[in-house]
Amino acid sequence: MAKQYKATNFYYFKMVLIILLIALVYFLYTAVFAALLNFGRISNIIIASVFGIVGLFAIFIVILSNKPVIIFEDEAIIYRYKKIFFSDIASFHPARGGSEPYIITKGQKRVDLELSWLTKKDRDEIEATLQSILKNE
Repeated sequence: MAKQYKATNFYYFKMVLIILLIALVYFLYTAVFAALLNFGRISNIIIASVFGIVGLFAIFIVILSNKPVIIFEDEAIIYRYKKIFFSDIASFHPARGGSEPYIITKGQKRVDLELSWLTKKDRDEIEATLQSILKNE
């Protein structure tokens, strides 16, 4: 049975602000660019379209790369599109003094769990679950 933890609403508010900032920069840049270059109407539309596609791609990357969702499955944890099997985890280090918790895999890779976007209850539950799973293995 899978248990899923999602970010708080403040995370989504941050994403909306980033998207609005990217959109503002895009519109200002294309307006200034179109005003400075007098290529003609068709050229300005093409330039604005290219910048629009690049801007949408940047927004897409920002949203997908920062998705703070943690899913516990029967044999693994899924964190940011990475599936980490419990058998591959060498150690788990809980958060201390404002730091984020992290996992060390048997391949000596460090996976930082950015749990600051989750509620305090969810963070505590995730840490307790990881500690109990690793004690049983």
